[in-house]
Amino acid sequence: MLLNFYFPEEVSAANKLLVREFSVLIKNTVLTTERPSSASRHAHDAEIDDIIQILEKLDARKALDGYVFAVSALDRVCTGRDEHLCSCG
Repeated sequence: MLLNFYFPEEVSAANKLLVREFSVLIKNTVLTTERPSSASRHAHDAEIDDIIQILEKLDARKALDGYVFAVSALDRVCTGRDEHLCSCG
């Protein structure tokens, strides 16, 4: 669902923001390198995996305590029950 909902540019921007903000906690990992596209997988596919792994690592270290995540555009929020209605655009 994430791959179909978010634009590649949004995924890349979110990944870069997380890496920049939490670089000290995730340094020396493959999660800090940019992902090139390959014949078998687009870069934003791998970046979504990276975002999830970064958030899991940060959560395990309690590094997200005190952070609040919010949407910047309510019309771009997709809920699980509305999955069939969600699209990029």
